[in-house]
Amino acid sequence: MTHMLANPVIVGMVALLLLSALRMHVVIALVSGAVAAGLAGSMSIAQIFYKFHCGLTSGAAIAVNYSLLGAFAYALANSGMAELVRRNMVKNLGEDMCPKLANRLRWRILLIITAISFLCKSLIPVHVAFVPLLIPPLLAPMAQLRMDRRAVACAIVFGLVVSYMTLPLGFGCVFLRNIL
Repeated sequence: MTHMLANPVIVGMVALLLLSALRMHVVIALVSGAVAAGLAGSMSIAQIFYKFHCGLTSGAAIAVNYSLLGAFAYALANSGMAELVRRNMVKNLGEDMCPKLANRLRWRILLIITAISFLCKSLIPVHVAFVPLLIPPLLAPMAQLRMDRRAVACAIVFGLVVSYMTLPLGFGCVFLRNIL
């Protein structure tokens, strides 16, 4: 019985199931289970990750990469940054705001959203995972400013497309070097 419990596969599966039951992100649980199994099998960390990578087919590797991006986005969502931005915006908005100031705020928000989408496709490769994190908390201030949501959509798409078509960083590196 003890020999069976020392089996690396059993150790990895128990670690995976335990972390999943504790509501750990599935990809983190998967990688942690693989590390636990590898360590139980007397492998080095380098060997573990090499075998883990080789065990994935190209489609599965892409799925794991996107899942890790989802885990990163989940961590960002729980950081409270978007709520902090929203709270500061609402504090600065008032009923007696002059049209010139409201117009300036609209342009600032569009530029910030464009910059964030640019960064999320190149320097911080979270792809479009930032949209459900950033935009929902900003809906109330954007409605108060009477912003055109089509302009917001254009700012997001512009930032996402231009960054990977022009910069060889993050997804841009994949596009410019591998796809083209």
